[in-house]
Amino acid sequence: MKNKGVSISSPARAPKAHQRIGSLIYFNLENELADDENLMVIHEANSSDEDMNSLAPDVNVFDEDEVPVVSFQVCKKSGLKLELKKLNQLFEYGTEEVFIFVYKGDAWEYEIIDIFKFTPDGEDSKNAHYSDILDMEINEELAY
Repeated sequence: MKNKGVSISSPARAPKAHQRIGSLIYFNLENELADDENLMVIHEANSSDEDMNSLAPDVNVFDEDEVPVVSFQVCKKSGLKLELKKLNQLFEYGTEEVFIFVYKGDAWEYEIIDIFKFTPDGEDSKNAHYSDILDMEINEELAY
Protein backbone atom coordinates (compact mmCIF):
# COMPACT_ATOMS: atom_id res chain seq x y z
CA MET A 1 0.00 0.00 0.00
CA LYS A 2 1.44 3.34 -1.02
CA ASN A 3 1.88 6.12 1.53
CA LYS A 4 -0.36 9.03 0.48
CA GLY A 5 1.62 11.91 1.92
CA VAL A 6 1.17 10.91 5.55
CA SER A 7 4.42 11.20 7.42
CA ILE A 8 5.09 8.15 9.53
CA SER A 9 8.15 8.33 11.73
CA SER A 10 9.44 6.08 14.41
CA PRO A 11 12.35 6.45 16.79
CA ALA A 12 15.68 4.97 15.80
CA ARG A 13 16.14 1.45 17.09
CA ALA A 14 19.23 -0.62 17.73
CA PRO A 15 20.43 -3.16 15.13
CA LYS A 16 18.63 -6.50 14.92
CA ALA A 17 21.45 -8.38 16.69
CA HIS A 18 21.23 -5.95 19.60
CA GLN A 19 17.43 -6.33 19.75
CA ARG A 20 17.65 -10.11 19.51
CA ILE A 21 20.21 -10.38 22.32
CA GLY A 22 18.18 -8.03 24.53
CA SER A 23 15.03 -10.04 23.86
CA LEU A 24 16.74 -13.32 24.72
CA ILE A 25 18.17 -11.89 27.95
CA TYR A 26 14.65 -10.73 28.84
CA PHE A 27 13.08 -14.09 27.97
CA ASN A 28 15.70 -16.12 29.86
CA LEU A 29 15.57 -13.87 32.94
CA GLU A 30 11.77 -13.98 32.91
CA ASN A 31 11.92 -17.79 32.96
CA GLU A 32 14.67 -17.86 35.58
CA LEU A 33 12.86 -15.43 37.92
CA ALA A 34 9.28 -16.59 37.26
CA ASP A 35 8.76 -17.83 40.82
CA ASP A 36 10.07 -14.65 42.48
CA GLU A 37 7.02 -12.52 43.28
CA ASN A 38 9.22 -9.60 44.39
CA LEU A 39 10.96 -9.08 41.04
CA MET A 40 9.63 -8.03 37.66
CA VAL A 41 11.61 -8.25 34.38
CA ILE A 42 10.79 -5.62 31.76
CA HIS A 43 12.33 -5.07 28.32
CA GLU A 44 13.28 -1.46 27.43
CA ALA A 45 11.34 0.20 30.28
CA ASN A 46 12.27 3.61 31.59
CA SER A 47 14.11 3.44 34.90
CA SER A 48 11.42 5.68 36.41
CA ASP A 49 7.78 6.15 35.42
CA GLU A 50 7.89 9.60 37.03
CA ASP A 51 10.82 10.72 34.85
CA MET A 52 10.13 9.97 31.21
CA ASN A 53 13.66 11.20 30.39
CA SER A 54 15.18 8.44 32.52
CA LEU A 55 17.24 5.85 30.71
CA ALA A 56 15.56 2.73 29.36
CA PRO A 57 18.11 -0.10 29.50
CA ASP A 58 17.65 -3.10 27.26
CA VAL A 59 16.37 -5.08 30.26
CA ASN A 60 15.52 -3.92 33.78
CA VAL A 61 14.71 -6.05 36.80
CA PHE A 62 12.47 -4.06 39.14
CA ASP A 63 11.77 -4.79 42.78
CA GLU A 64 8.34 -4.53 44.44
CA ASP A 65 8.87 -0.76 44.88
CA GLU A 66 9.48 -0.47 41.11
CA VAL A 67 13.14 0.38 41.63
CA PRO A 68 15.32 -0.97 38.79
CA VAL A 69 17.69 -3.02 40.97
CA VAL A 70 19.52 -4.75 38.09
CA SER A 71 19.93 -3.46 34.54
CA PHE A 72 21.26 -5.16 31.42
CA GLN A 73 22.73 -3.32 28.46
CA VAL A 74 23.79 -4.76 25.10
CA CYS A 75 26.36 -3.19 22.78
CA LYS A 76 29.10 -3.81 20.28
CA LYS A 77 32.67 -3.12 21.40
CA SER A 78 32.55 0.21 19.54
CA GLY A 79 29.58 1.30 21.71
CA LEU A 80 31.08 0.39 25.07
CA LYS A 81 32.32 3.92 25.89
CA LEU A 82 28.80 5.29 25.42
CA GLU A 83 27.33 2.60 27.68
CA LEU A 84 29.90 3.39 30.37
CA LYS A 85 28.86 7.05 30.28
CA LYS A 86 25.28 6.02 31.15
CA LEU A 87 26.20 4.17 34.35
CA ASN A 88 25.89 7.08 36.79
CA GLN A 89 22.43 7.90 35.47
CA LEU A 90 21.31 4.31 36.04
CA PHE A 91 22.65 4.32 39.60
CA GLU A 92 20.74 7.57 40.33
CA TYR A 93 17.47 5.59 40.07
CA GLY A 94 18.52 2.94 42.59
CA THR A 95 20.11 0.40 40.27
CA GLU A 96 22.53 -1.73 42.25
CA GLU A 97 24.07 -3.78 39.43
CA VAL A 98 24.53 -3.16 35.72
CA PHE A 99 25.65 -5.90 33.35
CA ILE A 100 26.89 -4.96 29.90
CA PHE A 101 26.92 -7.70 27.27
CA VAL A 102 29.37 -6.92 24.46
CA TYR A 103 28.80 -8.75 21.19
CA LYS A 104 30.12 -9.03 17.66
CA GLY A 105 28.36 -10.28 14.55
CA ASP A 106 24.84 -9.94 13.20
CA ALA A 107 21.37 -11.13 14.17
CA TRP A 108 21.91 -14.58 12.64
CA GLU A 109 25.46 -15.16 13.80
CA TYR A 110 26.56 -13.24 16.86
CA GLU A 111 28.93 -13.98 19.70
CA ILE A 112 29.04 -12.55 23.22
CA ILE A 113 32.68 -11.51 23.58
CA ASP A 114 32.57 -9.97 27.04
CA ILE A 115 30.34 -9.29 30.03
CA PHE A 116 31.05 -6.45 32.44
CA LYS A 117 29.48 -5.90 35.84
CA PHE A 118 29.25 -2.51 37.49
CA THR A 119 27.96 -1.39 40.87
CA PRO A 120 27.78 2.15 42.27
CA ASP A 121 31.34 1.52 43.54
CA GLY A 122 32.69 0.82 40.03
CA GLU A 123 33.55 -2.24 37.97
CA ASP A 124 33.27 -5.56 39.79
CA SER A 125 35.69 -7.71 37.81
CA LYS A 126 35.97 -10.34 40.57
CA ASN A 127 32.27 -11.22 40.35
CA ALA A 128 31.61 -10.16 36.76
CA HIS A 129 29.48 -13.21 36.09
CA TYR A 130 27.39 -13.25 39.25
CA SER A 131 24.48 -11.10 40.38
CA ASP A 132 24.35 -10.69 44.13
CA ILE A 133 20.90 -9.12 43.85
CA LEU A 134 19.41 -11.93 41.73
CA ASP A 135 21.58 -14.62 43.35
CA MET A 136 22.40 -16.18 40.00
CA GLU A 137 25.14 -16.65 37.45
CA ILE A 138 25.14 -14.08 34.66
CA ASN A 139 26.81 -15.55 31.60
CA GLU A 140 26.55 -15.58 27.83
CA GLU A 141 23.95 -18.35 27.99
CA LEU A 142 21.40 -15.67 28.92
CA ALA A 143 21.83 -14.27 25.40
CA TYR A 144 21.20 -17.52 23.51
